[in-house]
Amino acid sequence: MDTFPLLQVPLWIEVVAIAVGALAGAAGAVRQRFDLVGVLFVAVVMGLGGGVVRDVMLGLRPVAVTNQAYVLAALGAGLGAVVLLRVVTRFVRLFGLFDALALGLFVVVGVEKAVLNGAPFTGALLIGVVAGIGGGVMRDMISGLPVQVLRRGEWNAAAAALGAALFLLPRELGTPDLLRDLLAFAVIVLARYASLLFGWQTVEAGDLWGRLARRRGLRSRGGGEDG
Repeated sequence: MDTFPLLQVPLWIEVVAIAVGALAGAAGAVRQRFDLVGVLFVAVVMGLGGGVVRDVMLGLRPVAVTNQAYVLAALGAGLGAVVLLRVVTRFVRLFGLFDALALGLFVVVGVEKAVLNGAPFTGALLIGVVAGIGGGVMRDMISGLPVQVLRRGEWNAAAAALGAALFLLPRELGTPDLLRDLLAFAVIVLARYASLLFGWQTVEAGDLWGRLARRRGLRSRGGGEDG
């Protein structure tokens, strides 16, 4: 398979994604009353985790060990969360916005990098989702929390998959790059943040068939009454 190792996502975009992700992770650690070292560690894991997994899946050396700007961005965001302690702990919706922005940036950067390195549609979709949720999975594990992305809850992996698909499908149709990027990013952020604000929940696997059966039952009864 042809690969394109010299093609890279612009540095500033990756740094922004890492900083926003690290800020989201650090905000959660502050709310859980971690000490300074714990907050900074979670910030680094959240900021860099998804990108490390992404690069490993692409067969690349992780950018976290090749450019100190990435680690410094994560540490700086972690310190920023500590400095803004009162803002972080009082404004829960602001924390949710950071989380949604981080997810959108990580997915878009992940899919873009996968495409630039020759990944096919399904591979790029998978890498984009993993890049988006990888840091959060690691954060939950080291924080001693259930891995939220695997459980019923607000849209996370679902929003990532939707946004990644909306990045890749317009690309196949020749849509301009900027429009494609903005569309995917906006859909991810809006879907994730709206699910946090309005309590939208994913469906449990066991409940899915029950819902389908209930709908069929209602339709059957409705048809019987009409007849």
